[in-house]
Amino acid sequence: MKKILIVMMMALLVLAGCTAKDDTPDGDVDKDVTLEVAGLEGGYGKEGWEAVVAAFTEETGIEVELTLSKIISDELRPNIQAGKVPDVIYLGVGAIGGLTDTMIAEKIITDISDIVDEPIPGETGTVGDKVLPGFFDTLRSQPYSDGNIHLAPVFYSPLGMFYNQGLFEEKGWEVPTTWDEM
Repeated sequence: MKKILIVMMMALLVLAGCTAKDDTPDGDVDKDVTLEVAGLEGGYGKEGWEAVVAAFTEETGIEVELTLSKIISDELRPNIQAGKVPDVIYLGVGAIGGLTDTMIAEKIITDISDIVDEPIPGETGTVGDKVLPGFFDTLRSQPYSDGNIHLAPVFYSPLGMFYNQGLFEEKGWEVPTTWDEM
């Protein structure tokens, strides 16, 4: 849970830096901007997001308008079609409603490649230092195969691998015990 909250906070900080620059010579963030964040209210509920938003506002002085819903795709689609797009959308690829998949197909997802080099406020290092090597080098993060990151992973989970034991016996194969043998 803590890692998910850290990733959410990083996403908000990076996007605030990308979307809310003012005309000052040092490029400070304009505190009068309100970030609009919409996302799926998942199994962890709203409390985690609300804590992230409160910490973000305290750290930056930037207000966040947070909209979370269990049917966020249905609620966002008409707004997006009307040109009212939130600054940040938290919704997975393959989610019910297919909104993320539609946005990918229509090639309207913003390039966020610079997120990797962004410093993490209050810590040493960058966002890229917190992400496992190769994590951004997938079709999920780079759906257009253009070398640019358009989607950021929030979490990952292990996958199981299954094999047909009868096939191995029939072919006289040994079951691999290491990735190199595989």
